[in-house]
Amino acid sequence: MTNPWLDQVSTKHTVTKLVIIGWVATIIVATNQWAFTVDPKQYTDSTMRLAMYLYWAGWLLLILGTQILALLSLWGRDPNWVHLMVVGATRPLSILLIHFKLNAQTGNWYFGYLTSNPIFIVSDVILPGALIYFAWRERDNEKLLATSSQSDSQTAPVAAF
Repeated sequence: MTNPWLDQVSTKHTVTKLVIIGWVATIIVATNQWAFTVDPKQYTDSTMRLAMYLYWAGWLLLILGTQILALLSLWGRDPNWVHLMVVGATRPLSILLIHFKLNAQTGNWYFGYLTSNPIFIVSDVILPGALIYFAWRERDNEKLLATSSQSDSQTAPVAAF
């Protein structure tokens, strides 16, 4: 039996977290447009071009994906842990791919931008990390619910004839 009040509180918390993450990412992108407007077609290396397309997809997912998941949650479809993981992990994975490629080409990791512009710690580490953390919590909750429903069905009383 579910508690409708707790379900409403859980939905409100989910929506609030997703909306805040999306708006913070939007503000960071809007105030630092120079860092987010790259042309992936300018790269001749196919790996770097792919990484730049993933970079674009990553920040778009961080902005729009969180808002779409919040709307879905409001409409009664709570986001799956896979959705949260994709939205949260695309940007950091693309950044790591870019930095691995730069290190292979130049021998420099180029992570100095995090100290010269600390706001990117929020957009590149904290916000995606929060989404990945929420995804793991959601996955653990799904596993817990699955095991508890299995144990409830195994211990259910047998109907007498």
